[in-house]
Amino acid sequence: MACEQVVEIEVPEQEPQITLSCFYKSGDIQVKAYLNNSIGILVNEDIGPIRGATVKLYENEVLMTELVEGADTLFRDEYIGDDSQGYPIYEQVVRKITPYYQTDLSVPLQAGNTYKITAEAEGYPAISATQKFPLAPTVSDLIYKPMSRVDFEGYLSDAFEFQIHDAPEEDNYYAMAVYDCSTFCNDNWTSSFTPGTVRGLDGVVLLNDNLFDGQSYGVELLSEAVDIAHRDLKVVVSAISRDGYFFSKSVEAYSIAEDNPFVEPVIIPTNVENGQGIFTIENRSEIIVE
Repeated sequence: MACEQVVEIEVPEQEPQITLSCFYKSGDIQVKAYLNNSIGILVNEDIGPIRGATVKLYENEVLMTELVEGADTLFRDEYIGDDSQGYPIYEQVVRKITPYYQTDLSVPLQAGNTYKITAEAEGYPAISATQKFPLAPTVSDLIYKPMSRVDFEGYLSDAFEFQIHDAPEEDNYYAMAVYDCSTFCNDNWTSSFTPGTVRGLDGVVLLNDNLFDGQSYGVELLSEAVDIAHRDLKVVVSAISRDGYFFSKSVEAYSIAEDNPFVEPVIIPTNVENGQGIFTIENRSEIIVE
Protein backbone atom coordinates (compact mmCIF):
# COMPACT_ATOMS: atom_id res chain seq x y z
CA MET A 1 0.00 0.00 0.00
CA ALA A 2 1.06 3.57 -0.61
CA CYS A 3 -0.18 6.91 0.52
CA GLU A 4 0.14 10.25 -1.12
CA GLN A 5 -0.71 13.78 -0.23
CA VAL A 6 -1.04 16.64 -2.65
CA VAL A 7 0.59 19.81 -1.39
CA GLU A 8 -0.09 22.98 -3.31
CA ILE A 9 2.81 25.41 -3.31
CA GLU A 10 2.20 29.04 -3.99
CA VAL A 11 5.05 30.35 -6.12
CA PRO A 12 5.46 34.09 -5.56
CA GLU A 13 5.24 36.25 -8.63
CA GLN A 14 8.55 37.59 -9.85
CA GLU A 15 8.89 41.34 -10.00
CA PRO A 16 9.91 42.25 -13.57
CA GLN A 17 13.33 43.83 -13.92
CA ILE A 18 15.24 45.64 -16.62
CA THR A 19 17.84 43.50 -18.42
CA LEU A 20 20.74 45.53 -19.84
CA SER A 21 23.20 44.51 -22.56
CA CYS A 22 26.02 46.95 -23.35
CA PHE A 23 29.43 46.01 -24.75
CA TYR A 24 31.95 48.79 -25.44
CA LYS A 25 35.29 48.33 -27.24
CA SER A 26 38.16 50.82 -27.18
CA GLY A 27 38.01 53.28 -30.06
CA ASP A 28 34.25 53.04 -30.56
CA ILE A 29 32.54 56.39 -31.09
CA GLN A 30 29.12 55.04 -30.14
CA VAL A 31 27.72 53.55 -26.97
CA LYS A 32 24.74 51.29 -27.63
CA ALA A 33 22.61 49.61 -24.97
CA TYR A 34 19.76 47.13 -25.31
CA LEU A 35 17.00 46.93 -22.69
CA ASN A 36 14.60 44.01 -22.27
CA ASN A 37 12.24 42.86 -19.53
CA SER A 38 12.90 39.84 -17.33
CA ILE A 39 10.24 37.16 -16.79
CA GLY A 40 9.67 34.45 -14.20
CA ILE A 41 10.58 30.85 -14.92
CA LEU A 42 6.89 29.81 -14.92
CA VAL A 43 5.72 32.65 -17.15
CA ASN A 44 4.66 31.41 -20.58
CA GLU A 45 5.56 34.42 -22.66
CA ASP A 46 8.55 35.88 -24.47
CA ILE A 47 10.77 38.66 -23.25
CA GLY A 48 10.47 41.92 -25.12
CA PRO A 49 12.24 45.25 -25.55
CA ILE A 50 11.61 48.11 -23.16
CA ARG A 51 10.68 51.33 -24.92
CA GLY A 52 10.48 54.85 -23.58
CA ALA A 53 13.23 54.40 -21.02
CA THR A 54 15.61 57.09 -19.79
CA VAL A 55 19.18 55.88 -20.21
CA LYS A 56 22.19 57.96 -19.11
CA LEU A 57 25.97 57.59 -19.28
CA TYR A 58 28.26 58.93 -16.54
CA GLU A 59 32.04 59.41 -16.53
CA ASN A 60 33.65 59.45 -13.08
CA GLU A 61 30.17 60.10 -11.59
CA VAL A 62 29.61 63.15 -13.84
CA LEU A 63 26.76 62.97 -16.37
CA MET A 64 28.13 62.75 -19.92
CA THR A 65 25.04 62.29 -22.05
CA GLU A 66 21.63 60.69 -22.39
CA LEU A 67 21.20 57.81 -24.83
CA VAL A 68 18.57 58.23 -27.56
CA GLU A 69 16.14 55.49 -28.55
CA GLY A 70 16.52 53.93 -32.00
CA ALA A 71 16.22 50.54 -33.71
CA ASP A 72 18.24 48.00 -35.68
CA THR A 73 16.27 46.63 -38.63
CA LEU A 74 17.11 43.23 -40.08
CA PHE A 75 15.80 42.42 -43.56
CA ARG A 76 15.39 39.19 -45.48
CA ASP A 77 14.80 38.43 -49.18
CA GLU A 78 11.34 36.98 -49.85
CA TYR A 79 10.50 35.20 -53.10
CA ILE A 80 7.49 36.81 -54.81
CA GLY A 81 7.49 35.07 -58.22
CA ASP A 82 9.32 34.93 -61.53
CA ASP A 83 9.88 37.56 -64.17
CA SER A 84 8.97 37.21 -67.86
CA GLN A 85 12.17 35.24 -68.50
CA GLY A 86 11.61 32.82 -65.66
CA TYR A 87 14.11 34.33 -63.23
CA PRO A 88 13.08 34.54 -59.55
CA ILE A 89 12.11 37.91 -58.12
CA TYR A 90 12.80 38.77 -54.51
CA GLU A 91 11.88 41.74 -52.38
CA GLN A 92 13.30 42.81 -49.07
CA VAL A 93 10.94 42.49 -46.12
CA VAL A 94 11.54 43.33 -42.51
CA ARG A 95 12.60 40.27 -40.55
CA LYS A 96 13.24 41.78 -37.14
CA ILE A 97 13.30 45.19 -35.47
CA THR A 98 15.47 45.46 -32.35
CA PRO A 99 15.10 48.67 -30.33
CA TYR A 100 18.20 50.12 -28.68
CA TYR A 101 19.47 53.23 -26.90
CA GLN A 102 22.52 54.94 -28.37
CA THR A 103 24.74 57.99 -28.09
CA ASP A 104 27.39 59.27 -30.49
CA LEU A 105 30.66 60.35 -28.88
CA SER A 106 32.86 63.25 -29.99
CA VAL A 107 35.86 61.22 -28.76
CA PRO A 108 36.04 57.58 -27.60
CA LEU A 109 35.77 56.72 -23.92
CA GLN A 110 39.09 57.02 -22.10
CA ALA A 111 41.12 54.30 -20.38
CA GLY A 112 41.49 54.68 -16.61
CA ASN A 113 38.12 56.38 -16.18
CA THR A 114 35.06 54.82 -14.56
CA TYR A 115 31.78 54.71 -16.49
CA LYS A 116 28.26 54.09 -15.29
CA ILE A 117 25.05 53.44 -17.21
CA THR A 118 21.69 54.05 -15.56
CA ALA A 119 18.22 53.23 -16.87
CA GLU A 120 14.73 54.08 -15.67
CA ALA A 121 11.46 52.84 -17.16
CA GLU A 122 7.88 52.88 -15.95
CA GLY A 123 6.96 49.72 -14.07
CA TYR A 124 10.54 48.68 -13.31
CA PRO A 125 13.09 49.41 -10.57
CA ALA A 126 15.82 51.80 -11.75
CA ILE A 127 19.10 50.06 -12.62
CA SER A 128 22.77 50.96 -12.87
CA ALA A 129 25.98 49.23 -13.95
CA THR A 130 29.56 50.45 -13.51
CA GLN A 131 32.83 49.56 -15.22
CA LYS A 132 36.37 50.90 -15.00
CA PHE A 133 37.97 51.24 -18.43
CA PRO A 134 41.08 48.98 -18.26
CA LEU A 135 44.44 50.02 -19.64
CA ALA A 136 45.48 48.43 -22.92
CA PRO A 137 47.42 45.17 -22.53
CA THR A 138 51.11 45.08 -23.43
CA VAL A 139 51.82 42.38 -26.02
CA SER A 140 55.06 41.62 -27.88
CA ASP A 141 57.12 39.10 -29.85
CA LEU A 142 54.43 37.70 -32.16
CA ILE A 143 55.59 34.63 -34.06
CA TYR A 144 53.40 33.22 -36.83
CA LYS A 145 53.78 29.49 -37.56
CA PRO A 146 51.53 28.45 -40.47
CA MET A 147 50.09 24.92 -40.52
CA SER A 148 52.19 23.87 -37.55
CA ARG A 149 49.74 22.53 -34.96
CA VAL A 150 46.65 20.35 -34.62
CA ASP A 151 43.67 21.79 -32.73
CA PHE A 152 41.19 20.14 -30.32
CA GLU A 153 39.19 18.62 -33.17
CA GLY A 154 42.20 17.27 -35.06
CA TYR A 155 42.37 19.96 -37.76
CA LEU A 156 45.68 21.34 -38.98
CA SER A 157 45.96 24.90 -37.68
CA ASP A 158 48.10 28.01 -37.83
CA ALA A 159 49.83 28.93 -34.56
CA PHE A 160 50.35 32.45 -33.19
CA GLU A 161 52.82 32.79 -30.30
CA PHE A 162 53.30 36.00 -28.30
CA GLN A 163 54.09 37.39 -24.86
CA ILE A 164 51.65 39.16 -22.52
CA HIS A 165 53.32 41.51 -20.02
CA ASP A 166 51.06 41.60 -16.98
CA ALA A 167 50.72 44.59 -14.66
CA PRO A 168 51.60 43.63 -11.05
CA GLU A 169 49.52 43.82 -7.86
CA GLU A 170 46.12 43.70 -9.54
CA ASP A 171 43.82 41.07 -11.00
CA ASN A 172 43.94 41.18 -14.80
CA TYR A 173 41.76 39.42 -17.33
CA TYR A 174 42.25 38.96 -21.06
CA ALA A 175 40.23 37.97 -24.13
CA MET A 176 42.14 36.86 -27.24
CA ALA A 177 41.25 35.94 -30.80
CA VAL A 178 42.59 35.77 -34.35
CA TYR A 179 40.58 37.81 -36.86
CA ASP A 180 40.37 37.55 -40.65
CA CYS A 181 39.86 41.08 -41.98
CA SER A 182 40.05 40.25 -45.68
CA THR A 183 36.43 41.40 -46.13
CA PHE A 184 34.84 41.86 -42.70
CA CYS A 185 36.74 41.37 -39.45
CA ASN A 186 35.41 37.99 -38.33
CA ASP A 187 37.03 35.87 -35.65
CA ASN A 188 38.71 32.80 -37.13
CA TRP A 189 37.48 30.33 -34.44
CA THR A 190 40.42 30.62 -32.08
CA SER A 191 41.50 27.93 -29.59
CA SER A 192 44.47 27.40 -27.28
CA PHE A 193 46.29 24.73 -25.27
CA THR A 194 48.08 27.36 -23.15
CA PRO A 195 47.67 26.58 -19.41
CA GLY A 196 45.04 28.80 -17.79
CA THR A 197 43.06 29.52 -20.95
CA VAL A 198 39.34 28.76 -21.29
CA ARG A 199 36.79 29.24 -24.03
CA GLY A 200 34.63 32.34 -24.04
CA LEU A 201 31.69 33.85 -25.85
CA ASP A 202 31.86 34.31 -29.64
CA GLY A 203 34.92 32.12 -30.14
CA VAL A 204 37.40 34.06 -28.01
CA VAL A 205 40.02 32.57 -25.68
CA LEU A 206 39.95 33.85 -22.08
CA LEU A 207 42.83 34.09 -19.62
CA ASN A 208 43.36 35.49 -16.12
CA ASP A 209 46.72 36.24 -14.52
CA ASN A 210 46.55 33.77 -11.63
CA LEU A 211 49.54 31.89 -13.04
CA PHE A 212 51.73 34.91 -13.87
CA ASP A 213 50.75 37.95 -11.81
CA GLY A 214 53.08 40.81 -12.71
CA GLN A 215 55.18 38.71 -15.07
CA SER A 216 55.44 37.98 -18.79
CA TYR A 217 53.54 34.95 -20.02
CA GLY A 218 53.80 33.08 -23.29
CA VAL A 219 50.52 32.38 -25.09
CA GLU A 220 49.84 30.29 -28.17
CA LEU A 221 46.63 30.70 -30.14
CA LEU A 222 45.48 28.24 -32.81
CA SER A 223 43.34 29.20 -35.75
CA GLU A 224 42.14 27.75 -39.03
CA ALA A 225 45.02 27.35 -41.48
CA VAL A 226 44.78 29.93 -44.28
CA ASP A 227 46.93 31.26 -47.10
CA ILE A 228 48.17 34.52 -45.59
CA ALA A 229 49.11 35.79 -49.05
CA HIS A 230 45.39 36.20 -49.72
CA ARG A 231 44.17 37.00 -46.19
CA ASP A 232 44.57 39.91 -43.79
CA LEU A 233 44.98 38.42 -40.32
CA LYS A 234 45.42 40.14 -36.99
CA VAL A 235 45.75 38.97 -33.40
CA VAL A 236 43.62 40.92 -30.94
CA VAL A 237 44.38 40.82 -27.20
CA SER A 238 41.88 42.71 -25.03
CA ALA A 239 42.07 43.73 -21.40
CA ILE A 240 38.65 43.04 -19.92
CA SER A 241 37.07 43.35 -16.49
CA ARG A 242 36.40 40.55 -14.06
CA ASP A 243 32.70 40.95 -14.87
CA GLY A 244 33.37 40.56 -18.57
CA TYR A 245 35.57 37.51 -18.02
CA PHE A 246 33.04 35.54 -15.98
CA PHE A 247 30.09 36.60 -18.15
CA SER A 248 31.84 35.43 -21.34
CA LYS A 249 33.01 32.20 -19.69
CA SER A 250 29.56 31.35 -18.28
CA VAL A 251 27.61 32.12 -21.48
CA GLU A 252 29.93 29.81 -23.43
CA ALA A 253 29.51 27.11 -20.75
CA TYR A 254 25.72 27.60 -20.91
CA SER A 255 25.79 27.11 -24.69
CA ILE A 256 27.81 23.90 -24.35
CA ALA A 257 25.51 22.56 -21.60
CA GLU A 258 22.29 23.27 -23.51
CA ASP A 259 20.06 20.19 -23.91
CA ASN A 260 22.50 18.05 -21.90
CA PRO A 261 20.62 16.61 -18.89
CA PHE A 262 23.83 15.39 -17.20
CA VAL A 263 25.51 18.80 -16.92
CA GLU A 264 25.13 20.96 -13.85
CA PRO A 265 23.07 24.14 -14.41
CA VAL A 266 25.12 27.15 -15.47
CA ILE A 267 24.45 30.42 -13.66
CA ILE A 268 24.94 33.55 -15.78
CA PRO A 269 26.36 36.37 -13.61
CA THR A 270 25.16 39.96 -13.78
CA ASN A 271 26.78 43.24 -12.81
CA VAL A 272 23.57 45.28 -13.04
CA GLU A 273 22.32 46.67 -9.74
CA ASN A 274 18.55 46.13 -9.22
CA GLY A 275 18.33 44.35 -12.57
CA GLN A 276 19.88 41.74 -14.83
CA GLY A 277 22.39 41.72 -17.66
CA ILE A 278 25.90 42.95 -18.34
CA PHE A 279 27.86 46.14 -19.03
CA THR A 280 31.46 45.61 -20.10
CA ILE A 281 34.34 47.67 -21.48
CA GLU A 282 37.38 46.16 -23.20
CA ASN A 283 40.64 47.77 -24.30
CA ARG A 284 42.21 46.19 -27.36
CA SER A 285 45.77 45.75 -28.54
CA GLU A 286 46.03 44.58 -32.16
CA ILE A 287 48.97 43.01 -33.99
CA ILE A 288 48.89 42.65 -37.77
CA VAL A 289 50.17 39.24 -38.94
CA GLU A 290 52.83 39.57 -41.63
